Amino acid sequence: MELNKLGRYEITQVLGQGAMGIVYKGVDPKIGRTVALKTLKTAGEIPADQLAEFQRRFEQEAQSAGRLTHPNIVTIYDVGEEQGLAYIAMEFIKGKALDEYISEKSPFSIDQIVNIMVQICEGLGYAHKNGVIHRDIKPANIVLTDDHIAKITDFGIAKITSTSATQTGMVVGTPSYMSPEQITGRGVDNRSDIFSIGAVFYELLTYERAFPGDNITTVMYRVVHENPTPLSVANMSVPAQFDQIVMKALAKNPADRYPDAESMGKDIQNYKNAASTQIASTQAFNPADYKGTVVMSSKTAATMAVPASSATTPPAASSSAPVQSATKNKPIVLISTITAVVCAVLLYIIFGIFTSSEKASLQIALNILKGTAVLDGTDYQIENGQLAVQNVSAEEHELLIKHEGYDDFKTKLLFAENEEKKLNVTMKLAPVQFPSGVDTAYLTISSKPDIIAVQTNTGKFIGYTPLLKVPFPVGKHTLVYSKEYYGTQTKDVDLRKKREYKDALNLEVKKGSISVSDVNPKKVQVILDGTTLKPEKDGVTYIVPFGKRKITLKQEGYKPFEQEVVINSQETLKLNSTLEQLFGAISITSVPSEADVFIDGNNVGKTPLKLDKVAAGQREIKVQKGNLVSIKKFIVIENQENNLAELKLLASVGYLKLVVNPWAKIYVDGKSMGSSPPVDNLELKPGTYKIKIENPAYRPVTKNVTINAGSTTSLQHDFK
Repeated sequence: MELNKLGRYEITQVLGQGAMGIVYKGVDPKIGRTVALKTLKTAGEIPADQLAEFQRRFEQEAQSAGRLTHPNIVTIYDVGEEQGLAYIAMEFIKGKALDEYISEKSPFSIDQIVNIMVQICEGLGYAHKNGVIHRDIKPANIVLTDDHIAKITDFGIAKITSTSATQTGMVVGTPSYMSPEQITGRGVDNRSDIFSIGAVFYELLTYERAFPGDNITTVMYRVVHENPTPLSVANMSVPAQFDQIVMKALAKNPADRYPDAESMGKDIQNYKNAASTQIASTQAFNPADYKGTVVMSSKTAATMAVPASSATTPPAASSSAPVQSATKNKPIVLISTITAVVCAVLLYIIFGIFTSSEKASLQIALNILKGTAVLDGTDYQIENGQLAVQNVSAEEHELLIKHEGYDDFKTKLLFAENEEKKLNVTMKLAPVQFPSGVDTAYLTISSKPDIIAVQTNTGKFIGYTPLLKVPFPVGKHTLVYSKEYYGTQTKDVDLRKKREYKDALNLEVKKGSISVSDVNPKKVQVILDGTTLKPEKDGVTYIVPFGKRKITLKQEGYKPFEQEVVINSQETLKLNSTLEQLFGAISITSVPSEADVFIDGNNVGKTPLKLDKVAAGQREIKVQKGNLVSIKKFIVIENQENNLAELKLLASVGYLKLVVNPWAKIYVDGKSMGSSPPVDNLELKPGTYKIKIENPAYRPVTKNVTINAGSTTSLQHDFK
């Protein structure tokens, strides 16, 4: 039977069908919002025991995801049942899952992967803080929208930490991404999800699963007992810092993993600033190497650990020389490192002369375009529905947000040191009071895009879309719809007493274009206000919204070029920039030496070889010598660094040593090779061959032999 409606939702099409039920695309007619409707199969379609498990998962998803509101988690709007058919109304997403990108081997840049992973960590960290453990994080459950926003989906087997659902001993999840404790049926916490994030990160960087296998048993064994192939081997072009991040996330012991998703996200985001052998934000200290901890602040419980070895390390000559000259003919007092630290702390406690540099930050996204935010008495203006406040002290703050026609929003926020707090605020329209005797109608207005300002032509502000049954005086009015970078629309309306006026807007963005036909080098990556653009068919023209914009041009091996530009509607802005090419050095060695070296197909000399000026970026290094197997290696040449490439050449042939008495004709796969002796050492490519030995006085002999590269295989036969 064709389904046209579920509850109040009007169904427009079928999006897909899975084991649990069908997913529809629908519309909420009350507010004009497009939704995805996930349904559950009925009793007549599947066995009773399976239905019970599906019902449990269905309710679990509604309960788990329904309590979460975060830009990187799919939003649950509603749960209901219609004639025995249960459904969940959730956010409709335009995009596709990461597993589709991976199977297609879509070319993600390192920066794009970092952006995706940081978003996943932020969304999952939010879920963990709200007591929800996902337990089935995998590429198929992460959707990347057309706007490059990562959304975590499918909380069907999530665990709410305040409940006893799914006890120890029950195994749920997808084996390739499950943690060892999940597979062995032990209790799980948020660190189980961190293991899964590590497996997803590995797959995005290599297009290979961290724990592959032909069957579930093999996969589960590898997850519990084996480490994955190192990233530096699976994909040599991946930054070395990622090796440690991934291995920390995929640690077998939960205690060795990141304590929370935010810590992992921070290390991923800051990978360029971290040494390849140390990830600063998650450095694990050995308590035995440290002695003495001192309180750094009365407001925060931060401590400093002082290395025991530092107390006995003599000062460097360069730092001690000025001290000696400044203290000549005076007693010299030597202060150990620990004493110095304690003194510094005492000065801070007594005089407050140190100010912490560990500042936090706040980012707010709102459903209003403008307004005023007041943080501890300081006013900040909201623009385009966004507000960013830097250098927030690590303590409690009071936040007030206000806008004409909306209720004030008040809250208290507690910041930790270095915390990057993100807040989504939904402002609510304040009740409207009209004088007695004024008849009213109702305005219901939806729009694309969201958050369009609605006012009258006389300047009376009504609110931002979507508006739902907002009372307004009856009569004839001219409504004005506007948003920055979009065209303005006006509509004449005649509002009738107690009647609802409905409107669905679609404002067209004002656009211009930019051309990079005169930019060098060609085929640069164009980024507008942080979003990577796709060119038109000519490959050099980009359609962009008008207004003041920040353009970034990137090309591997070149210094990024940034420029503030003004895009005018219906006009083309021609860019004529030349990006600065970057160079590094490289030293190439091989075993054996004296091998020919090719860089990107060009012969540049023989090993050992050092080149002081090689274009930065990924380069193909190839070495070859004689009949040895040539070796290719992709290396990223870092700017102003000496890069190393060490390659070992392998033999391309093997040898067959023949000892035949008294003598014989030799055939290899039917081809005559002469007589032995003297044919006693044949050069052959690796493989298996059929060797025939013939002497007219004896019966022929046929033997199979396997030749390995670089080695000699012996074969002896004595005719009798």
